[in-house]
Amino acid sequence: MLILFILLPLGFLFEIFAVLPSEHEFLSKGWNVRVAVLALLGLNAFAAVQKVISVGPNGGCSDLPAIQKLGYRFCNNCQLNEPPRSHHLCNKCAFRRDHHCSFVAVCIGHFNQRYYINAVCNFWIIATCAFRRDHHCSFVAVCIGHFNQRYYINAICNFWIIATVCMLWNWSFMWTALGGFSPLQIWELIVPHLALLLRVINFKQFFCVAVFVCSFTVFIFLCYLIVAQCFCLFRGQTRVEYLLVNNINKLN
Repeated sequence: MLILFILLPLGFLFEIFAVLPSEHEFLSKGWNVRVAVLALLGLNAFAAVQKVISVGPNGGCSDLPAIQKLGYRFCNNCQLNEPPRSHHLCNKCAFRRDHHCSFVAVCIGHFNQRYYINAVCNFWIIATCAFRRDHHCSFVAVCIGHFNQRYYINAICNFWIIATVCMLWNWSFMWTALGGFSPLQIWELIVPHLALLLRVINFKQFFCVAVFVCSFTVFIFLCYLIVAQCFCLFRGQTRVEYLLVNNINKLN
């Protein structure tokens, strides 16, 4: 919750008020257009996050049948029969549970996964634009299941877009501070603390490198979330099912 609702918005404010004005004057047409687009993506991402939480993996309905149905299994925790591909977490059985998202404290499943992916993709694009100017899910701390998986996917896509944009901005911002791109300076990105100690770069340049590294880390993490979701959707599996099958194959 702290990362999603406090640190990410603060990082976005830093990007538009500190990084972006170095190329586009504050309140100029170029600045306004870029901020407006990213703000809309951010609002879309957080709207998707809200849907991930409110819809949940079971679509707001967690009632399970007391009688045995074909394909259903008995849940020892709920003391009721759970549908196929369901898994118990967060004190209930999540319908087609994918994973638990700790960042928003909710499970990702069938009904909110689309919003999760949407949000991540939007944040990914914003993070990438900071690169060059011009399933327990830990982000939401909730299980992803059948009813909220669509919202989860929606949220991921939105976050991915935002992350991509911010990373592209930070890439240019960093090299401007370092005096221009040079292959000989790559080591300064790998061990910036050493470059600072050797006085090859000053503290301002070190800070610019740190900002880029943070945005790049967010970008890579969102890429992983998107690829993981697409991979499992292509296979017709949830993250839980894929991991269970993998573990069984290793034991065999």
